[in-house]
Amino acid sequence: RCSSWFLSAGARRARSGHDSLAVTLELRPWMHLWPDGWSVAEHCKVGRRSTDHRHAEINRIDRGVAVQVHLFGSIDIELGERRLAARSFGGRKPKQLMEILLLRRGHPVPADELALLLWPGDASVGDPATVQHYLSVLRRRLQHAQGGKGSLLRHVHGGYELDQDLFDLDLDRFDAAVAAADCAPTARRRSLVTRALELVTGEVLADEPDAAWALDTRLRYRRAHTRLLLQASAMALAAAEPGVARDLALAAGAHEPYAEPAACMLIAAYAMRGDRTAALAAYEDCRAGLSDNLGVDPMPQTVAMAQAVLTDAPVAHLVTHALRVAQVQSPDCDRIPA
Repeated sequence: RCSSWFLSAGARRARSGHDSLAVTLELRPWMHLWPDGWSVAEHCKVGRRSTDHRHAEINRIDRGVAVQVHLFGSIDIELGERRLAARSFGGRKPKQLMEILLLRRGHPVPADELALLLWPGDASVGDPATVQHYLSVLRRRLQHAQGGKGSLLRHVHGGYELDQDLFDLDLDRFDAAVAAADCAPTARRRSLVTRALELVTGEVLADEPDAAWALDTRLRYRRAHTRLLLQASAMALAAAEPGVARDLALAAGAHEPYAEPAACMLIAAYAMRGDRTAALAAYEDCRAGLSDNLGVDPMPQTVAMAQAVLTDAPVAHLVTHALRVAQVQSPDCDRIPA
């Protein structure tokens, strides 16, 4: 119900041989289809970041020092044959320091800022000296996992940072897959969206559900995940796979309980299966949820979908309407039954 920017980007190869993006921005009247907190300029950099990510990956492979990091779900780090799980960092504070520095993507964080993040509103407990103690614990754990070779954590001008060139984050792989899917032709888009969805094994840093410093990132990726689920549901509808479309729409609705686009996809999926009762029940659940929790009625487009079900409108009409409400990129719909 709020206007937000939706980015559609088409990739092209410039004469110089470098990757660049042809970007079109449209004002879309619904939800935050792109992660909350990103500026338009940051949206436009997605393609370039994916290119930079590929180059960084090549450098890591050449140096043989890639560290696999999983932040979807609880933190999990793979250093060759060794693994560091949530309980492997010598305590909660060293683990939180590792997570904060990973989320900063190689940007130095001063010790006093780390103290404020670890102990918000309690300066008497957290001070730079205490932070440095926990950083020492973290550094020893990382060096032990590396077999005593080098250090992934370093003190630089401006604070502490992780050597980002040595890390391969699942969040970065997700961003790159999303950017590739948005730029891909229809024939390849579904496989790229599926690849991105497979990376999401849970909420970002599920082991820190109440940490204020993780909330923005968690919300950003939750919204990006919801957008992908809607895209995947639309593609399943276009491929005449109503069961798959239903499951994906239900997953999107679990993230955004009152999101009408997810409800519209669900209505269309049930209609495609010939289950008129379930389609109308999905609309009623949406209407009741909006009324009871937000005090609003469904959008006219959502009401129109319910009316179309009641009048036995063609399935192709319902699917086209659902795609329009969801504001996702429209896949080819040749396989939708009349």
